[in-house]
Amino acid sequence: MESLVKRAIKAETEAAAEKEKVKLGLEESTRKTLQIQSMTVKVEEMEKFALGSNTLLNEMQQKDFESLTSFVSSLIGIRESLLSSERQLQTSEKLLDRLIAETTHLENEKVKKEAEVKTLIEENVRLRV
Repeated sequence: MESLVKRAIKAETEAAAEKEKVKLGLEESTRKTLQIQSMTVKVEEMEKFALGSNTLLNEMQQKDFESLTSFVSSLIGIRESLLSSERQLQTSEKLLDRLIAETTHLENEKVKKEAEVKTLIEENVRLRV
């Protein structure tokens, strides 16, 4: 009987030890669960931050793209204006060259006519004498 009592006490001691292990395991499990929940909240906050940052970067990229597009459009407009001005300048230069040529021609004609008039006047004077 004594042996049974010893075995019963030993069994109760082992059962108490196992209950303590289970209790410690449950406490550890609860701590780990709380850690996981805390980490989950932190990960969700990081995801929200990343999403906000990504949205902000996309907006900045869109604004930069719009600014560059506007700048390029302005440059194209300026280039077209310069090309148009250059064509007008070339046309003006051609007209000026033609005007100079015509003026030179008319001056040469004037010199010839003056020489003819002078010759006619001299001939007229000789004929009168």
